Amino acid sequence: MIARVPRCSCDRCGVKTISVPSAEKASRFTLLFEAFAIIDEQSFGAGQDYVSVLTDIGQSRFLEVTPDRATQAADQLWITMSDKRRSEVKAVCMDMWQAYGASTERNIPNARMVHDRFHVAKYRNEAVDRVRRTEHRELQQGGDDRLQGVR
Repeated sequence: MIARVPRCSCDRCGVKTISVPSAEKASRFTLLFEAFAIIDEQSFGAGQDYVSVLTDIGQSRFLEVTPDRATQAADQLWITMSDKRRSEVKAVCMDMWQAYGASTERNIPNARMVHDRFHVAKYRNEAVDRVRRTEHRELQQGGDDRLQGVR
């Protein structure tokens, strides 16, 4: 967002600008203007204890945290935002967890879902490895070891 901040000139104090709440460091208005978010889970404690986290990408800070990583937990994250703010979210970065995708489609239907590069690379590498293993087995049946030791 680009806006002119009102200024005033004072003979004693010099030029002053007014405070802009949406531009303050910890402002919850930033998502409205940035329109990009991350939804992800964080594990804590022993075992499989998770919380779901909504993060403002522009400010690199948490906006909301809910217990669990189910669809209902993700829904609770989105409900904390007003309808107007949700309608202005342009993209949501997330892993490929189905609960987060379903919740985002339902609560932020016009936002693009962007999968984080870690998970995209992980699934790509797993697919390439499966193909390599299949090719290696087929080549070995014909006595060809050219893929031996290749990863």
